Amino acid sequence: MSAGRRLALALGVLGLALLVVAALALFVGSAGLSPRAVARALAGQAGAESVESVVTLQLRLPRVAAATLAGGALAVAGVAFQGLTRNPLAEPAVLGVSSGAAFGVVLAQIFGLGLSALQALGVAVFAFAGALLAAGAVYLI
Repeated sequence: MSAGRRLALALGVLGLALLVVAALALFVGSAGLSPRAVARALAGQAGAESVESVVTLQLRLPRVAAATLAGGALAVAGVAFQGLTRNPLAEPAVLGVSSGAAFGVVLAQIFGLGLSALQALGVAVFAFAGALLAAGAVYLI
């Protein structure tokens, strides 16, 4: 089997595993919902104010989507660092980028940025700037 086919097979299996785990995550939680209730909520057949609709569509589904996107973003960041440095052990924490982002957040809080939506965007900008500054310094060194 060629390397391209093995890669395609591995990506297909991992993608299928992601879908299965994401689907199973919709059934796990403190509110015991039956698979039929979750399916009704996903199909839009449950009332908008029903427990299964609120729990499935407003709590569990956004959390599953956010977890999937965050995991994918972390994977891409790790691969980018490993490709940039040509070091399989490189990661944001080892290179100090995580600490640079944390320093940016602390600076934003010192300047009075808080929890409103616009201020949270400012905190994210400070975190990104701190991470970029730390990455640049490490790369230059």
